[in-house]
Amino acid sequence: MRMIVFLCGVVFLLESTFSDAAFSQSRDFTNPVAILRIPPNQIGDAEFDRIVPNEAQILRLADFYNFKQGTQTFVISQMLRCPLWTKRLVVEYSSIEANRVSSVFLALIPSRGGNVDLIPISFHGLGTLDYDPAFDPHNIAIFNKTIDEESLSLNNDGDWVQLAVCYLGIVIKSPKLLLPANIAELIQPTSNEVVQRLSPKVKVMEGDIEVLLYEVIGDERDVVEWTLDFDRKGFLRNIHSERKRRSAVLNPGGRN
Repeated sequence: MRMIVFLCGVVFLLESTFSDAAFSQSRDFTNPVAILRIPPNQIGDAEFDRIVPNEAQILRLADFYNFKQGTQTFVISQMLRCPLWTKRLVVEYSSIEANRVSSVFLALIPSRGGNVDLIPISFHGLGTLDYDPAFDPHNIAIFNKTIDEESLSLNNDGDWVQLAVCYLGIVIKSPKLLLPANIAELIQPTSNEVVQRLSPKVKVMEGDIEVLLYEVIGDERDVVEWTLDFDRKGFLRNIHSERKRRSAVLNPGGRN
């Protein structure tokens, strides 16, 4: 394993050992899963061999998006993997901060040549205070560019839910999305009817696919209802969210 550190704009490369075993992945998307988050000490040499040649481009993009290298130290904090994607690396960089929340951005690195893209996630006092990466048209455009490069075959409801999970998993920092595999653990429902109500939904409309997902947030008293609209090729066309009290979602006919 190798680790890259951007220290005031200077790149340091640290060597270590690694195992490729952590990177095997299934191509069965019938049951959607949360996006895979790989810590720096488990990123393999093959991935670093793609990251290193793009260091200068990543630094230029970071500076352009106001992640100033001269005053902050950025390190790779994790690598993200969407099970649907095979061509692009998604690498998360975070600033090392002692007294405030880190700034975070993602670098999307193509498999062969091409330009690196950057998705801003959070700024600690830089840029607009109400910035929400999920609704940024730039981030949606970069996501759709990636979908275009991947040429996905989306064959069933599980594929569409997985696509929505991948988008939200990239633009939200470690979201607690309710999926068939974790809904009982996160919500502890009392009935199958509640499980069905909170499970992901896919609606097929003329020309569009609508995916509905729930996210548990905060102290788990609230949930966010996410609705993502895709065209038939998988391009994200629209996204909407609504924050609700968890009690209202679990008991829609009761008092809160």
